[in-house]
Amino acid sequence: MSEAGESTKNVYCDGIFDMCHVGHQNLFRNASKHGSVIVGVVGDKDANGYKRPPIMSAAEREAQVLGCKHVSKVIPDALCFGMTEDFLKEHNIHICGVGQEYFDRFPDPDDDPYYKVPRKLGIAVPMPRYDGLSTSELIKRIRERMSGEFVPPKVDSDGDASPALLETDLDDEPDLAGKERKNVYCDGIFDMCHIGHQNLFRNAAKHGTHVIVGVVGDKDANNYKRPPIMTAAERETQVLGCKCVSKVVHNALCFGMTEEFLKEHDIHVCAVGQEYFDRFPNPDDDPYYKVPRKLGMAVPMPRFDGLSTSELIKRVQERTDL
Repeated sequence: MSEAGESTKNVYCDGIFDMCHVGHQNLFRNASKHGSVIVGVVGDKDANGYKRPPIMSAAEREAQVLGCKHVSKVIPDALCFGMTEDFLKEHNIHICGVGQEYFDRFPDPDDDPYYKVPRKLGIAVPMPRYDGLSTSELIKRIRERMSGEFVPPKVDSDGDASPALLETDLDDEPDLAGKERKNVYCDGIFDMCHIGHQNLFRNAAKHGTHVIVGVVGDKDANNYKRPPIMTAAERETQVLGCKCVSKVVHNALCFGMTEEFLKEHDIHVCAVGQEYFDRFPNPDDDPYYKVPRKLGMAVPMPRFDGLSTSELIKRVQERTDL
């Protein structure tokens, strides 16, 4: 960030951030190397007239961006075209994180309809382009998988090449402030990780000092409800990019949590959806969380009745302009 004795600079980046994904999270991470990250989220009116109307509303996009690590503040209804000096001053912006593609596309800053002002002021810093997942790619996958002709690829393993445990950077570790470490565990498939999942992580964090999230691997996930839109590696990375998450357990158990698993990962509390308590009043009947419930370490998590992965898929299916 900044040298000792220097005040932290505010770094601004903006976009539509529809179905916010690991590419966007990489942007926030790279921007954070230059200071405290402020993210402008383009409102529905401007976003609708840019490329295609977003799948998510502005309020949903703002909430999801704010739930990502490295983001300190979100500016709603941000400018889509023609950033001004007044805007930069109003929000106390010292640096603009601008995609490298704008420097490539408009070598002369005067030709840049988006970032002309910060570039001419010398406060624009190029951000590397992420060539992996994109919103367009997610939409393409959804349409292919829901076509009725999609056959999920055979998964022989759950990606054993991935690390068994992914960790955040050390500076993202919660400050214990003298408290004893208390690990809270929650798990799931977390396909197209959204604000409902982020709410789970936030609620789980209230019960301990560190949140460990188990992400079910591709093989088990394919056999659960429907094959996920995202691969296990993509899902793990996106979950790890959310606030409150300290670690991700790769290839987590889908059924039958064991005492051995709890001990192996030093888990003190299990955050379990309220629906499992409602569906299985007797812990002995619960095929998922029987062990932590009988051990008295399961804490019910409120259900999020807003956005869901199924709802996102439904919205894409209903759109005829994609």
